Amino acid sequence: MSKLGCIKATNHLRVNLLTQAYNVVQDPKFSWWVESEAADTFQTAYQLVFGISEQALAAHNYLAVSPWEASGENTAVTYPALNDLLIENKLYYWQVRIRDNHATPVNCPNPITS
Repeated sequence: MSKLGCIKATNHLRVNLLTQAYNVVQDPKFSWWVESEAADTFQTAYQLVFGISEQALAAHNYLAVSPWEASGENTAVTYPALNDLLIENKLYYWQVRIRDNHATPVNCPNPITS
């Protein structure tokens, strides 16, 4: 039996290239690093999930969920539908869910502020 790869993307999450992005209400660009503990493991798809608190994300009470994108893209990713939902001076949380070429899902929380 082969060992499944393990993608870790809990670090290096950014909004508009910032670790603490404030007052972002239009066209936020999400980026993350994909790190793997196994050779030949890479991202094949992603989904962005947004909430108004860490508790809301944990309870799957989402503000917005992007569709799964079959893509290895992880830089300057946008979700235009989010523009109508963000309110100035409000804290939001986001996760990027990643699938790798071994079909391993990964969730990665990170706060953003707008």
